[in-house]
Amino acid sequence: MSVYIQNFLKFRPLLMELVTRDIKTKYRRSILGVLWTLLNPLLMMLVLSVVFSHIFKFQVENYPLYILSGQVVFNFFSESTSSAMSSINNAPLIKKVYIPKYLFTLSRVASSVVNVMASFCALIVVMVFSGIELNFTVLLLVVPMGILIIFSTGIGLLLATVAVKFR
Repeated sequence: MSVYIQNFLKFRPLLMELVTRDIKTKYRRSILGVLWTLLNPLLMMLVLSVVFSHIFKFQVENYPLYILSGQVVFNFFSESTSSAMSSINNAPLIKKVYIPKYLFTLSRVASSVVNVMASFCALIVVMVFSGIELNFTVLLLVVPMGILIIFSTGIGLLLATVAVKFR
């Protein structure tokens, strides 16, 4: 286990470079750029809230907040696992130099973490506009998100391995 930790510490600058590369390539040709990370969950929340609150007449207090919080978490898990599945496809780089293969998967999950942090800004904006008090208990969100990040990393590593095996 210490070999993995030593490799992780040794290649940490490469991991940071891979994360920044993933984020830059995601928003390279986008007109809205990072603003789309905020607008996408907000617009989906708006559509789902209108459909389920007005058309189907569901009367749930703070329904848009429930929709947005679930959607942000689900989008993180979906994005991190699907991008991690295709993370080990840089064959020329892998064959030329020794790089731990799990760094590619970790970089994809880490770039998804950066995106979900931006989406949480949208969640906080909705909380403020809904009139919900921001307590210190909001900081406890770190615990389940940390567990979800670890779970997504594990599933991503598993899916990346399966994708390489069956490619």
